[in-house]
Amino acid sequence: MRRIVNDAERILNDIDRLDIDAEELDLVRGFTHHHHVGEKIGIPDTQYASDFWQDVDDEGLGGTR
Repeated sequence: MRRIVNDAERILNDIDRLDIDAEELDLVRGFTHHHHVGEKIGIPDTQYASDFWQDVDDEGLGGTR
């Protein structure tokens, strides 16, 4: 599981680097991109159906180990 997490983090970092490189390339070419903030989506404060969480481990809320 740790290897999967590490691989996923590396992939996300690589994607971030590619985004940075693409933005720098666009600046060199004279392009500008306007980043738009997405629409806010409300999250209901109700309980999910119990089968929604089937086979999921509870990892807590970011406490220390």
